[in-house]
Amino acid sequence: MQNGLRGGVHVWMVVPMVASAIPACSVCDNAIVSPLGRALTFLALGPVVVARNRLVTLGRTGRGLDLIAATVLIGNLGLSNEWTLGLIVAMVLKIFGRIGPVADNYCSLAKRLGLFNPQRPPSLWPPLVREWSSGKTLVTQNQITLDIDDEPRSFGISSILVLALDDVGMADNQCEITSTSAFFFVDALLMVGACALRTVVFRRRGSMRHYRLGRSAA
Repeated sequence: MQNGLRGGVHVWMVVPMVASAIPACSVCDNAIVSPLGRALTFLALGPVVVARNRLVTLGRTGRGLDLIAATVLIGNLGLSNEWTLGLIVAMVLKIFGRIGPVADNYCSLAKRLGLFNPQRPPSLWPPLVREWSSGKTLVTQNQITLDIDDEPRSFGISSILVLALDDVGMADNQCEITSTSAFFFVDALLMVGACALRTVVFRRRGSMRHYRLGRSAA
């Protein structure tokens, strides 16, 4: 096997053409079967919709990002409309230990700095999405399968990885891993600002997990 990218759909970066309600990336009503590599890979800046797809990976390279996400990898660099410059300043002060360990102190400072611009005259901070795109991401009504039944003994982190700085909705998906010798820590890994899960079925050979959850903060 020669070096290089493998997969079904692979786009390094998708950016919105205009600031509007149109998603930066919309992947809908497709059947994507990848003999080797992830079925779907993309990074985006702006709203994202992945809906009503059949996404299948039949083999892995066992290198690079395939170890982290074997079937689907989605990243969104858009920001929540709740973020302001003052809120980022409060977070940086907290990271570098400039705020005491008491949670109430941090919450009070975050509210003051996040809402009010201390310059004269005082005003409300505008949201950062005025100069940047939001990053709402929706993954819904998909069938996502990692079918590596013939692969020798191996391991991986996850089949599905979603990274986002804004809210992510993952609803009504069927996710499965078919393998007798490959070990994965999780079926789907979401690293997001906030997440809503609803009626997601995770299936592995010999077991099935069904989750029906409400909104939860990440």
